[in-house]
Amino acid sequence: MRTRKLLEVYLVCCLLVACTGQAGPRDLSALRADLMARLQAAETAHAEITDLWADLLNREEISCARRVSTPPPFVWAAEEAAAFPEALSAVEALNAGIEQVAASVAVWDEECRSRDEIVTDEVIAAGVQAAEAAVPLLSQARATLDRWQ
Repeated sequence: MRTRKLLEVYLVCCLLVACTGQAGPRDLSALRADLMARLQAAETAHAEITDLWADLLNREEISCARRVSTPPPFVWAAEEAAAFPEALSAVEALNAGIEQVAASVAVWDEECRSRDEIVTDEVIAAGVQAAEAAVPLLSQARATLDRWQ
């Protein structure tokens, strides 16, 4: 299951790289597709970090080799922002959600760098809190994008 998630994230990232290499602004359909791909990558990363914190809450031993990758924020051209102002709320919510997922991942990464043998409840709470903060943001981005169908 974890391998499948990693493969999905890899494929989405490849798609994002391929789509952002184009010249000129995207049309609405391409912009929406790129936003949906980035949202899917963010949701996958969120699920993975949430699972990691749940495992730690259950006192499972987790290796620092267990890594979670977060997608970069969505970047769009000024021409696209001007042409599609209705996309602004989706982009803002998506990027804020990605930021919260990245904050949760950063808590885990910092814990691994500290080399402490036991992950404290405070560290787990900080990671969970950041992950939970992403939920309404990613949900808002999805709802906005779903309305475009």
